[in-house]
Amino acid sequence: MRRNQTELEAKLFKGFADQSRLLILSTILDKPKTVSDIVDKTKLSQPNTSAHLACLLECGLIRKEKRGREVFYEVSGKEVLGMLQQAQKVLKKHSKEIYECTNY
Repeated sequence: MRRNQTELEAKLFKGFADQSRLLILSTILDKPKTVSDIVDKTKLSQPNTSAHLACLLECGLIRKEKRGREVFYEVSGKEVLGMLQQAQKVLKKHSKEIYECTNY
């Protein structure tokens, strides 16, 4: 059972492991945004943004809501927000070591 839990945890962190996905997540933390809004803020291409949004949706880190003709994307819950905030705290304390780390 523990191995399955560890595999799930590793899969969860893969969702956060891409710079583009983290950029998208940070862009939608404050309020829901459309793909166009996200593209404007991140400067990622529209196809790249859409692919990362699909990944984030599939693993449950974000959700979408259709409003008229537009679809808005937002962080799926306070737990995801909390994880990102905790990561920022770890970085504040250990940024030098993480920056200099050559293992990953």
